[in-house]
Amino acid sequence: EPTAGQPAIERVGGASASEPPSDLPVANPVISWLKTSWRGLVSNLAGQIAIAGMGLVLLFVLWQAGEIGFLHLVPSRWAVARIYARLEQVSARLLPDLPGGHTPHQLQLALIEKLKGRQDALLKPVFSSAEGEIERVVALQVAQVFSQRPPGKSQVSKGVKAWLRLRWRLRFARGWMR
Repeated sequence: EPTAGQPAIERVGGASASEPPSDLPVANPVISWLKTSWRGLVSNLAGQIAIAGMGLVLLFVLWQAGEIGFLHLVPSRWAVARIYARLEQVSARLLPDLPGGHTPHQLQLALIEKLKGRQDALLKPVFSSAEGEIERVVALQVAQVFSQRPPGKSQVSKGVKAWLRLRWRLRFARGWMR
């Protein structure tokens, strides 16, 4: 062997040859802790609950991203129909006294009144811009169904964004205003 007869490499500062040099950057402490302790994390109940919780959060985020992608990728008439159908589903739970053959504008007025009727100091920031979002979604549906010229891509995109913000407000309202 060519190196068997040579002396060992001398390191500065007395570090051994089996340890990495001290001038290398240190990895993120969380990642290095996970690399060394992952078996302990998986083997105890708290670690399993934490991993399951992170998995549920990841599934929720992927579901939301999938729905956003779906609404942007499908043809605009399908996206508008799906958004309005979801708005009616949520509204049916919030507004049980709304007549069956209601128009989009009746739905809009009833939803705005319902959300305005319960705006106390705690809920005012949550529902402050809901009126404009309801108007945008309903205007998109009206333009899609009753107009001779269907809404453009930019109008549908704005409607999708309004729906993505509005749906969380309506779900919160459904749970809060029972």
